[in-house]
Amino acid sequence: MAVGEDVAVVSAAAAAPTTSNGRSINYWNQINGQTYTNWEQEVVIFEANAHVQTGITGTMYYGPSWQLGITRNLLPSAGFFFSMQAATDMQAPPGGTCFVSSSGRVCSTPVGEEVVGKTIKLFLVKSNRTNGEDLWWSAWALIQTNGRGFYLGQLKAPYQGAISFAYDDSYAVGTSDLSDPNNPMYCVKPPARTTIVWGPPTVSSPVLSARALTHAQSTLSGCYGPSSAAGPFYDGAVVVFGP
Repeated sequence: MAVGEDVAVVSAAAAAPTTSNGRSINYWNQINGQTYTNWEQEVVIFEANAHVQTGITGTMYYGPSWQLGITRNLLPSAGFFFSMQAATDMQAPPGGTCFVSSSGRVCSTPVGEEVVGKTIKLFLVKSNRTNGEDLWWSAWALIQTNGRGFYLGQLKAPYQGAISFAYDDSYAVGTSDLSDPNNPMYCVKPPARTTIVWGPPTVSSPVLSARALTHAQSTLSGCYGPSSAAGPFYDGAVVVFGP
């Protein structure tokens, strides 16, 4: 992640207890009139004292939504996931699996090592960038700290279309009490201290040279405490979940 101007994050007020998940979204300024056949982005989970999921959520111009990211629990164990709404076919990665879900198809790949504190780059690439009739998209990950690379599978979109828009989406799980079905309490405790930093996305296509997008906005919602914060950080973005 390139070092630029460090901008202080803005702390958030406590959220209404309607879910046990704290959520943060980072939005990026898109390039007017352009779609992308390649999206790559670095992420670091600096600390994780709660079950956490962080990834990229995007939409194709004429096509479905997709997700690519990392889940890390408190065992600890971690895995990559790649999913696409209404995908019509799938190719599983080595050591991973793909399956049909209620809304599309999902591929998952175990990481096999701790991910906290490591810089990980995620890639979504149109498998054949120069053939508009080819509907396959492939996902990749690289742990830059040690050079381990992962092929995360391929999913086939239901029709043509490149990436038109995407954002970062992070969740951290707090504590709920559902013992009384008539009085569920979804946010008894907010997620324990968990920090995620995203670098700016780099996008490209056959007609667009690689360039980085700039930060537009970060949001917090759901179950999070008053010490939580989200906002720009250098040329990327940061979210801190906490009590």
